[in-house]
Amino acid sequence: MNLKITSIVAAIGFIIISCGQRSIKQEGEHAKDSTTITSVATNAVIPFFEAKNYFVKNTYKNEEVATLKITSQEEFDNVFGPATVMGEKGKPTQLDFSKQYALAVITPVTNKETSLRVNSLTYRNTEIVLDYKITEDESQSFTTQPFLLILVDKEYSGSVNFEKE
Repeated sequence: MNLKITSIVAAIGFIIISCGQRSIKQEGEHAKDSTTITSVATNAVIPFFEAKNYFVKNTYKNEEVATLKITSQEEFDNVFGPATVMGEKGKPTQLDFSKQYALAVITPVTNKETSLRVNSLTYRNTEIVLDYKITEDESQSFTTQPFLLILVDKEYSGSVNFEKE
């Protein structure tokens, strides 16, 4: 009796695991297909994520808002340094320039409280368009060099047009 129950439970478990793996594989295949479709569609949204825990090096000087497409670790290291803080989320975002590139918007040094935000990252005709917004608030007693740093999969390649709202 115990052998039959054990066999039945094992068979049910195997079926559940097999179905789950097939479902995950199918979702992954579907996601890849839809990504391929959106990568060539006009005004298609391009996925990205924001890189955390970096700072603009004080050796990087700009008098106006700078917009950069960074495709190598060497280029990146000339502009940014890691800003590790304590805790699990304190490590800088991992970068892999063999699979992704970085888009950066860097303001000049300012004493105003400043925030930068991505409105959208899309394909428009044959180029990638990063639409961003800079908001300035009150003066502070110190200066900073605000920036926006996002990472994009190299699957979405092309010339980049930065558009400020």
